[in-house]
Amino acid sequence: MRIIHTADIHLSSSNDESIKALEYILNICSVDDYNIDLLTISGDLYDSKKGIFNLKRGLKDLFEKYMERESFFKPNFRVLIIPGNHDEDLYDINDYLGANIEPMYGKSVFIHDYEDIRVVGIPFFKGDFDSIISEIEDTKDDSKINMLMVHCTLDFPEFNKEGFGEEGKYRYLPITTEQLIYLDFDYVLAGHFHSNFIKKPYQKSPDSKKNWFINPGSPVKVTKNEKGKRKACLIDTEEDLIRPIELNTFYYESCHIIFHPYKMNEGFKQLNKFVNKFKKDWDMKKVDLDIFLEGYISISEINFKEEIEKICGGIKYKDNVLQVIDLLSKSLFKRFKELLDQKELDQEKKDELLNFVIEAF
Repeated sequence: MRIIHTADIHLSSSNDESIKALEYILNICSVDDYNIDLLTISGDLYDSKKGIFNLKRGLKDLFEKYMERESFFKPNFRVLIIPGNHDEDLYDINDYLGANIEPMYGKSVFIHDYEDIRVVGIPFFKGDFDSIISEIEDTKDDSKINMLMVHCTLDFPEFNKEGFGEEGKYRYLPITTEQLIYLDFDYVLAGHFHSNFIKKPYQKSPDSKKNWFINPGSPVKVTKNEKGKRKACLIDTEEDLIRPIELNTFYYESCHIIFHPYKMNEGFKQLNKFVNKFKKDWDMKKVDLDIFLEGYISISEINFKEEIEKICGGIKYKDNVLQVIDLLSKSLFKRFKELLDQKELDQEKKDELLNFVIEAF
């Protein structure tokens, strides 16, 4: 079975990029190149209840566009959705997104069987995971490949609080590695962690089978905590394959460059390298860029800004640089620089001392 796994799309009527991201993923699922059987969305499909009625109506049309089928019983692919902490109350009995789209809500555990695959869905709830762990354990079918869909925080070191978007201070449905090991699902298809694509093995013992925890990260920029090209996950159970798929969706990048008065060209080169890497996507409105410049400069502020704007070519930047031409010409400072150059220190330490003296002046 071939599966595309995603989460944390955060659809919003005020954010066209989130809708474009879902459409991009649906297109991947519908083309023959990938031959996808199932799309799993592990929470936070919706961002909030604002404009939800019109959003759902448009979503139904979007699913219909990409989910052509030979017959009612033979869909191009199916879709499983669990609510997350943002949309746990946004599903109801009147929702109908399509014949082969199954949101899971209203009870604690859901089971979906597809040939040799069993998918167990856990809708997000504000409570203790231990309260349903025995119920989850009872759902497993040892004759099948067992998958668990959940929207959670986990005690892996990769899960830093910044990676959860704007809600990093609160731990939503915390789950421990020990609980996952106890449940022993072949795949955990998770959501809630926005920043990175995470594929992490875990197992009961060194001799036991290897299970996989997969969190794809959000497929589109939601906050500025998610940097870099966004991804979804492709799973092929027959080929034992798990790999990220890079998405052509809106993303975020930033750079922070510290200028040194004796190495101005190095700062300009760093900036030029960053801009050249992302300029094409910026021109196509595919990336949100932040450029931060600080430090000390040995040219006039006018000349500095002219050089920066020539490199940035319309990309906005913030600078907090200080011009120190007069200071560099003082005899006392020159003498200090000569003595510092004679010291057997690494360049980073020399730069640190030089900046300290500049600040003191």
